[in-house]
Amino acid sequence: MKENEHQHRDVQNPSPAQESAVKAEVQLTPQLRETLECFHDVLMHDQPITRGKVDTLGKQLAGLTVNIAGETFALDDPRLTKNIRLWLKIMKGGYVDDKDLTCVPPGIATMLAKRGTGTSPYMTIELENARSISAESIRRLTQWKGKYIALGITSIDMETAKHLASWGGDRLFLNGLTSLDANTARELAKLGGRGYLGLDGLTALNAETAGELARWKGEVLNLDGLTSMDTETAEQLAQWRGDDLTLRHLISLSAEAAEKLVQWKGKKLNLGLTLLDAQTAEKLAQWQGGELALVFLTSLDAASAQKLAQFKGQLIVNEKFEKIIAPFRTAHHEQ
Repeated sequence: MKENEHQHRDVQNPSPAQESAVKAEVQLTPQLRETLECFHDVLMHDQPITRGKVDTLGKQLAGLTVNIAGETFALDDPRLTKNIRLWLKIMKGGYVDDKDLTCVPPGIATMLAKRGTGTSPYMTIELENARSISAESIRRLTQWKGKYIALGITSIDMETAKHLASWGGDRLFLNGLTSLDANTARELAKLGGRGYLGLDGLTALNAETAGELARWKGEVLNLDGLTSMDTETAEQLAQWRGDDLTLRHLISLSAEAAEKLVQWKGKKLNLGLTLLDAQTAEKLAQWQGGELALVFLTSLDAASAQKLAQFKGQLIVNEKFEKIIAPFRTAHHEQ
């Protein structure tokens, strides 16, 4: 806390260079007023100040910046007002719901990473509403010894991917990502552990990137955001050696792509197909895995049902289609 007090004194007594940068007339906006109230209350040991003092501080401090927990903020930055009281609780060791945080400076990331596990309420780090987190903050977060991290970041660069790959936990959720290039995927695929990688935000995946992701040695890969997959991408993804592949929004798949995808040697395949023709059904039935889930089918003709019935593992469909497929499975097993 001493460091924060020192930072506050520096801001309250700006240098001549800082003073020269401040406009003579400053409009104290509601946003800046709220920020100053929070800032003063928090960093001055919760001592209240009058509205008149807030107005005075506003004219002195507008246009200046403050460094908190290793990150610099303008005093009218909305992130400061929204997060500063949460940061204080974290600094004091109090309980904070991670999902309330929208900004994670490096110093706060360090404190989050030092939280306990075991019987502690902090079994996870869930920063799903923090859409942008610096590479340095993520580096510090990955020092955490827990097993579950969920981040809401919407983009990722090579440096950030390298830091994430160094984490030794079991379950990493990056469901805010909307795109991923091959080079970044190559770094991310170095992620340690044998757990879960969630990339639900990806709506498209090209063959090159799929090939890099296939290098990952984890067990569960969740790509629920994909709605289609071409033959080349299916062929590359089939090289992955994990156990559970989830594609629950993959609503269409050609017979050619299915033929490549069923080369995958995993155990559980969950697809979001809503329609299924006989050719694609025939290819899917050739998969050698243990469990094929097609619970999103909205219709199934007799020809497709007959082909699906040839699948040797556990076939999961809704009850309506179970009744259509069952006679064909019985007949197939009796042959």
